[in-house]
Amino acid sequence: MLSKISFLIFCCITLISCNSQQKNTTDLSLKEEQLFKDIYEIGRLVADKPIWKGYQYHNTKQYLIHTTEGTPDRAFLINPDTIPKGAIVIPIKKTGGLKVYQYNTIMDSVFNHINNGNGSFDFFYKINQEDYFIMPFNDNDLSPNNELLEISLHENFHIYQITQWTRNDKLNQNFKDFPITKELLELQILVTEVLKNLPKKLSKEESLDLLKQYVAIRTKEIEIDTTSVIEQHEFWQERIEGTAHYVEKMSFMNYFNLKDSKFQLDTRPPFIDIELYTREDVKRAVSQRYLYDVGASIIWLLNELGVEIEKMEEGLSPYHLAFSYLNLSKEDMYFYFHKAKSTNNWGKVKEQAEKLNNITE
Repeated sequence: MLSKISFLIFCCITLISCNSQQKNTTDLSLKEEQLFKDIYEIGRLVADKPIWKGYQYHNTKQYLIHTTEGTPDRAFLINPDTIPKGAIVIPIKKTGGLKVYQYNTIMDSVFNHINNGNGSFDFFYKINQEDYFIMPFNDNDLSPNNELLEISLHENFHIYQITQWTRNDKLNQNFKDFPITKELLELQILVTEVLKNLPKKLSKEESLDLLKQYVAIRTKEIEIDTTSVIEQHEFWQERIEGTAHYVEKMSFMNYFNLKDSKFQLDTRPPFIDIELYTREDVKRAVSQRYLYDVGASIIWLLNELGVEIEKMEEGLSPYHLAFSYLNLSKEDMYFYFHKAKSTNNWGKVKEQAEKLNNITE
């Protein structure tokens, strides 16, 4: 009888041991190996080229949870300072130099935390008293789509902004009070026409010309906006989302050799052609979506002209950096504003602005 009990106890211990070993293993798919190598190499590219001086993406703390059919099955801790009990190191030869540990122990609770939030990711999640970017992913998010890498690169740049940049209290998001008028829509659509199809090969004179048109249009917007929300909100979006979009797109263009890639996403039609159906759709497009592209385009032009774009870390928006750099006279403002109107489909711009402004519900 005692021998049977001893045998049962031995079997239980063995089963527990096996389950424990399954809990944290170092089995990586080839796509996961490539992800870690890409994080390390693209991070070094951003810092060393540099695409943005100071942003050390390859040194960011991340906890990435792999899911199969919506269920977590393994998770990876990147760049921990202290190693949690039960975490198993992934050999450097499999990660391309990135410091990675497989750590499944908390993956279910972290996954639930994300799903109880925005369902996609979160910032500053505490693991061992350290702040982590947390995000689930599945095989479809990896190479060749690289959606996880793209989102992680962009969102970790926001963490860099929050922790390292000087806040400008004059710039704030204000979707609720963002004004929609025909006159403002004309200028907002016009800006996207001036800056369409960037980046592309330009001479210094051509880059200066586009930058001057942008400054002249945005200055006119400020003049006719009676709420001050345009200046506060647009410039916030162009500074915060524009820089993150710039870093994300320029990193991918350089790392993956995407020569024909543009700041405007392929899934987003030009503002001058977009079909919208509600007033809320119009507000979302003009106050959010297209400002990613506009901000990134202006930052690219500034960088091409040799302006230190990292000055934006001190509280400046792309507009304020360009305004200071160009130092345009009133006569110049007038000239480049009218040049923008005369060379960028102004008739169609006005038609689209009227059409969008007439959407009232």
